[in-house]
Amino acid sequence: MSVKETPVIAFVGHPDSGKTTLASQVTRYFHTRGLKVLSVAEADEEDEAIREKFSIAGAADVRFVAGAEGPAGGDFDPDRRFDVVVADGLIRSGAPKVFVFRTEEQAALLTDALAPVVAAVTKGSFSKDNDAGLPVYYFHELDDLVDELERRFLRGDSSDIV
Repeated sequence: MSVKETPVIAFVGHPDSGKTTLASQVTRYFHTRGLKVLSVAEADEEDEAIREKFSIAGAADVRFVAGAEGPAGGDFDPDRRFDVVVADGLIRSGAPKVFVFRTEEQAALLTDALAPVVAAVTKGSFSKDNDAGLPVYYFHELDDLVDELERRFLRGDSSDIV
């Protein structure tokens, strides 16, 4: 019998794209659904403002990693105490990614090699059409995004990852 790894979902994008805010909001949604969330932030040093943001959102624990370190292979959860890992950053990890953007310049990176990208989130002024064929959500559609992430990564229906 194999041990199921804790799913990791990374929120990636340019600085000031909204990835930390979105990751903390998703943490809150998962927490209110009764899930135990480990929040991981990519940062060169611990940031108390980020720690507080995730703690207030209901994260069971908040950890910081530098650069390419990441939760691939369950590194942050060897005893499987968490139901899901929500990561702020970790673009170089192999974790499924939600691409967060606010500007046309940032949107141009949507088709770059960020694999595996599972969704994109943007403000309402952008079209949901994209060359990558990704589901695109607006920041105000958080319920729909969380439902999709839960379906694909917590219930095991991840067959359509891009």
